[in-house]
Amino acid sequence: MFSLTVTYPAVEGARFDMDYYTGSHLALVQEKFGPHGLKQIVLRTGAANKPMGDAREFASVDLVFESLDAFKAATGAEGKTINADIPNYTDAEAVYSFSEIEIL
Repeated sequence: MFSLTVTYPAVEGARFDMDYYTGSHLALVQEKFGPHGLKQIVLRTGAANKPMGDAREFASVDLVFESLDAFKAATGAEGKTINADIPNYTDAEAVYSFSEIEIL
């Protein structure tokens, strides 16, 4: 399997609308990428250096695809639509990571 991880660092002054992100954007991701092999969305919120510490990130999400080819097909077909929605929930600069994964 293949994963795209998108992390939104909690930068002072940045805007992040969690309600829009969870209620609209991730639904759009599922709708557009699902037919192209998106298997799972894993959302993380409140990531901190210690339990109950100050959050370092607004959110982080893993988009798990059945393969690298599925990821390429999804982003090739629908990436522009997904990216066009980003200003609706944040002005924070995302950090992207790509990896092969194995769910044990």
